[in-house]
Amino acid sequence: MLPKFQAYKYVLHESNIHHYTIESSIFLPHYKKLLPLVEATTMTLFNIDIEVQSTLPAPKLFKAYNDMDKLAPKVEPETYKSIEIIKGDGGPGTIRKFTFGDGLPFTNGKSKVDAIDTDNLSLSYTVFEGDILMGILDSATHHVKFIPSADGGSTYKHTIVNKCKGDNKLTDDHVKLAKESFTKTFKAIEAYIKANPNAY
Repeated sequence: MLPKFQAYKYVLHESNIHHYTIESSIFLPHYKKLLPLVEATTMTLFNIDIEVQSTLPAPKLFKAYNDMDKLAPKVEPETYKSIEIIKGDGGPGTIRKFTFGDGLPFTNGKSKVDAIDTDNLSLSYTVFEGDILMGILDSATHHVKFIPSADGGSTYKHTIVNKCKGDNKLTDDHVKLAKESFTKTFKAIEAYIKANPNAY
C-alpha cells in the first residue's frame, strides 16, 4: 500500500515580490507514533522592471541587442569588459561568459539564451552562474522586448525575474543598481546607433 501524500501551496503577494512555499507530507498510517515526514522548498521571485522610451525604431534596436557581444564592451566598457560566446552560435541554447567592468560591484557571470523571437522583437536569457548572483540568487531570467511606437520610435522593456535562494530578497540598492546599469547600457547603445545610423 502506497503512503498517503498531501501537498500544499501558499502564495503571498507583496508588490512585485512573489513568495512561494511548497510542502509535501508523507504519513505512515501503520506507525501512528511517528511524526509526519515533511519536505519543504521555499522560493522567492523578485521582479525588476525597466522601461525606456526611444526615438529609434524597434527593429534597429533589436538587431543591435543581438550583437551585444561586440557592441556592449565597445559602448559601455565600465559595465562590460568583455562578452564571450563559449557555446553555441548566438541562438537559443547559446552560453555566454560576461566579464564586468569597474563600474559594477561584481566581476563575472554566465548566461544561457532561452529564446529569440524576431517577429515580436523580443529575447530572453537566464544568468545562472557567477558572482553577479551575489550569493543570494539561484538565477535571474531577463525578458527584453522592443515595442514599436506610432511616431516611429519604440519602447525598450526589460523585466528581470530574480529567483532568490530561500527567504533572501533583493534590497532597494540592488534594484537601483540593476535599473541604472541597464538603462545606462541602453542609452550608450542608442547613442552609438544615432552616431552610426548605418551600423544596424
